[in-house]
Amino acid sequence: MFVIIESLYLQFKEEDQAAAALQALQGRFYSGRPIIADFSPVTDFREATCRQYEENSCNRAGYCNLMHVKMIGRDLRRKLFGSDVT
Repeated sequence: MFVIIESLYLQFKEEDQAAAALQALQGRFYSGRPIIADFSPVTDFREATCRQYEENSCNRAGYCNLMHVKMIGRDLRRKLFGSDVT
């Protein structure tokens, strides 16, 4: 039986950026484990977010089937998107 314990979802502004990232991840490894990348049918990430995690009460940890969203810091956000981002 194969169980996915860790998942990472990335949202791209442009579809061609997502396709390039998917291609770049093919055949790559992280910590000795293969990266298995694919497009997700999720279009509204709010519906796939764990509400319990947002309230600091999710006890399923890595076995939760919903997303535990971690926001990027202000410094990285400014570096990626410019200084006018709050």
